[in-house]
Amino acid sequence: MKRCIRLKSAITFLIFILSSTSLLFAQITVNSNFEGGNGIAAFTDTDENEVHIVSELKGGDTKNISYYVEISGLNPALPLTLEVSAHWSGPTIVYSYDNINWEKTTLTNLNNFTIPLQSSSVYVAHSYPYTYSNMITDVSNISDLSYVTVSDLAISEE
Repeated sequence: MKRCIRLKSAITFLIFILSSTSLLFAQITVNSNFEGGNGIAAFTDTDENEVHIVSELKGGDTKNISYYVEISGLNPALPLTLEVSAHWSGPTIVYSYDNINWEKTTLTNLNNFTIPLQSSSVYVAHSYPYTYSNMITDVSNISDLSYVTVSDLAISEE
């Protein structure tokens, strides 16, 4: 009987340790591997919910202007403190929990923004994201209207 109790205690303790270590090793990640995504993590602090992102140069860019990332692994009990390094940074950025409905937030000091969290992940962008797919959908929606003519403005060389 004592062995059974010790075994139950040991299993309970092991389950507690395993569940606690997943919290201890939770990691903030920054993902830009989606259409229009741009940005990488320069620094993350899980204890403080702090992230510094840097805009990437892509496709012949000469200035780091835009950023659009998903940040996950956050503690929703704390606000996100976000620092942005980009050639252009305005006084506002936008954020979304579902990548559809966007809200604005303003600078809290030099390049830092504070975002209240409702979940452990959030999308952040320099302005409301408008991707190529959004444009194709919009053109498709208006092209059937009788007063709209859709044509090519230019054709690029291949």
